[in-house]
Amino acid sequence: MDKREALKIIGMIVEGLNPYKENFSSESIPENNPATIRALCTAIASLLTKKDRNELASEYKQKDLAELIKSLNGPLKRYFEVKEKEKILIALDEGKYNTKKAAEILGFLTFELDKKIKDYGLSPFVIAKKYIYEQIEIRLDQFLEKIEKKIISEALIRSNYDIISAARLVGIQTHDLNFKIEKYNLKDARGIKITSYLENFEMQNLNKFIEEIEKQAIKETLKLKNSSFKRTSYFLGIETSSLINRIERLEIMSS
Repeated sequence: MDKREALKIIGMIVEGLNPYKENFSSESIPENNPATIRALCTAIASLLTKKDRNELASEYKQKDLAELIKSLNGPLKRYFEVKEKEKILIALDEGKYNTKKAAEILGFLTFELDKKIKDYGLSPFVIAKKYIYEQIEIRLDQFLEKIEKKIISEALIRSNYDIISAARLVGIQTHDLNFKIEKYNLKDARGIKITSYLENFEMQNLNKFIEEIEKQAIKETLKLKNSSFKRTSYFLGIETSSLINRIERLEIMSS
């Protein structure tokens, strides 16, 4: 590719034009189309000297995907983030949503994968899928209460049982937190085991976080049970009428 053609392609992409069809298309802009990014990279590369290309190739060969993402900005960064997210989801599925196994598949440390799961907003989905894979005679409502209790316990311990600080940590009102403390009998910190759930809590509101886990659990179980309400409700340990009400409340069919 000569300099004139390279500059033409770069100019077209800047204007939002498809470098292959010479017309505007929102599907052709770099944010939406990896092919456009490749065309842009090819055009830019043709303007570089051989020495420049060799230096860049040498530098990026030494980086893994995570390191590469850190060094990028803009549309290209978002493109590689999507690719990394896809790799994480595949590894989680292969590891049956055991984060330790998934981390081994990806070559990450477990805490590194936990952070990426949080950063990509995957925590409710992963927790729900883990429940589906590991469910042993425990109803969905019991599981949700277990998660909520652990998050509140962690918040109380971290805040030295200062209710205002703990409520702020989980993004709910103090009266709501007091109600939950009474419900789960969490007035005494003794015997409470430190958990990692608060580390993966990326939403600002505990109630919404638990609701999102509930939504994902129902949604994924429906897929697993071929949209059978009867089989899904049996698996989750809830009445079919309750399942239908939850599907409507959580807007699962429309999501």
